[in-house]
Amino acid sequence: MKPTSVQITTNIDQDGDGRIDSRHLTTTTYDRQGHELTYVSENDWNADGRIDSVYSTAKTYDRQGRELTFIETTDNNNDGETDFRHWITRTYDRQGHELTFTFAFDDNGDGRANYLLSTTKTYDRHGNELTVINAVDDDGDGSIDTRDSVTKTYDSQGRELTSVATTDYDNNGSIDAWFSTTRTYDRQGHELTSVDTNDFDGDGNINSRFSTTRTYDRQGHELTFVRELDDGADGSIEARYSTTKTYDRQGHELTTLNTNDHDGDGRVDDLYLTTRTYDRWGHELTLVNAADFDGDGRIDSRESMTKTYDRQGHELSYVQEYDSDGDGRIDSRESMTKTYDRQGHELTSISTADDDGDGRLNSRYSTTKTYDRQGHELTSISTADNNGDGRIDSSESVTRTYDRQGRELTCTRTNYNENGRIGYRESVTRTYDRQGHELTVVSVQDDAGDGIIEYRQSTINTYDRQGNQLTSTYTVDSDGNGTIDYLSETIFTYNNLSPVSRRTFSQGTLDMGVISLGQLNQARPVSFEDRLPNQFAALDPLHAQFNRVGVSIDLHP
Repeated sequence: MKPTSVQITTNIDQDGDGRIDSRHLTTTTYDRQGHELTYVSENDWNADGRIDSVYSTAKTYDRQGRELTFIETTDNNNDGETDFRHWITRTYDRQGHELTFTFAFDDNGDGRANYLLSTTKTYDRHGNELTVINAVDDDGDGSIDTRDSVTKTYDSQGRELTSVATTDYDNNGSIDAWFSTTRTYDRQGHELTSVDTNDFDGDGNINSRFSTTRTYDRQGHELTFVRELDDGADGSIEARYSTTKTYDRQGHELTTLNTNDHDGDGRVDDLYLTTRTYDRWGHELTLVNAADFDGDGRIDSRESMTKTYDRQGHELSYVQEYDSDGDGRIDSRESMTKTYDRQGHELTSISTADDDGDGRLNSRYSTTKTYDRQGHELTSISTADNNGDGRIDSSESVTRTYDRQGRELTCTRTNYNENGRIGYRESVTRTYDRQGHELTVVSVQDDAGDGIIEYRQSTINTYDRQGNQLTSTYTVDSDGNGTIDYLSETIFTYNNLSPVSRRTFSQGTLDMGVISLGQLNQARPVSFEDRLPNQFAALDPLHAQFNRVGVSIDLHP
């Protein structure tokens, strides 16, 4: 059963002094289909028992679940008067196409729209959009200030043939700008040509024209692409850009040649050529990028990559080389090698870099991983030789454990310095209930590697039998001294469940109260306040002591 309303209460102790610093309440309602109807957020920023600000939204829907109206309001000081409001309305035809759209906002809450956009659309029998008309009142005086429109036509297959857009910036009935696009297609539906024309000042004269031409092979692969700019629409080409491609029998792209004539004098100003090769299975073996930056026919830079694969298609190695000045000499080189187990999990990865092409390594990085029988990563050890002297400058190890269902229980990340000493350690521990819901998350950090915890945070969640979350308590010990420095408690209430009762907070005091869950929980009666220290001692491998969290929850049988 879907809830028809959900209430979330959050209480925050910002400085851990035991007093609530702010309270927040959100209430969301839903219809029977699960669509959100209303959302209200109330904030008591100083926990004096008075609401300081309210934010709300409201929505309506048609029978098909399409949104009809949306209203958003803000009362910044909770004086009962709206400070900001914006709303949206929509209408649809029988097929579900949007016919009208209205957007407006009232930036001072006086009930009058300071800005309004109205959009109207029409469609043909096939659902293709024919016209779009936008009218804007940008000062809220009730008069349209600007108007623009788009008109489209289609062929019998529903492909767009023409599109004409006009703009009347001052709504005086005269077109101030005009833009159009015309397209043609081949029998397979591939776009052959497109022509874009622009009249920027609405005087009826074309100011610029862009034309694009494409060709294809029998399989539909694009062979050529040419785009030309006629800036003054006088028939003279000011710029031309072209791409030519070739393919193998399997459709893999072999070569791509891009040429650019930036001034339309018919000469190539720069060009870029990419060449690829493949193995029988379609894996890319080599890739070469060559560039001629000044169009003199000489290669100014070249980049090449070579790859190898195992029988399963996993990448085993790649070597990337750069000739940055086109003199035929390698200026830098990077490489990567990998190994895998029988299941395809990556076991090792080694990357090296020769920054100046002298054949000597300037850096080396490696990673080694292990897995359990289910394929979950158990350990990962990474090493870094930042200057290529053969000595490890830093390393990191990550270890993980899992339960029988494959959920992560622990994750410990340790960083080591060049002497092999621990410089930083972080550990995260999780627990779950039988249904797989996350019950606790504890994260601790040892910033100096001396075994002393400098930072600790925890989250405790509770759920009902249906899996709905009931509470979430988040705490932070920012200096690891065992005292809570920040606490946030969130309570979830669902209206289709048994009543949830809780004691109200006394003003400014952190009294977490008793949450009575009635018959919703199967657990035997237990006080969380008594169990927390022992629970955290088991979850916290780096620090066996954890400060008590002031939460007392009684689960009545």
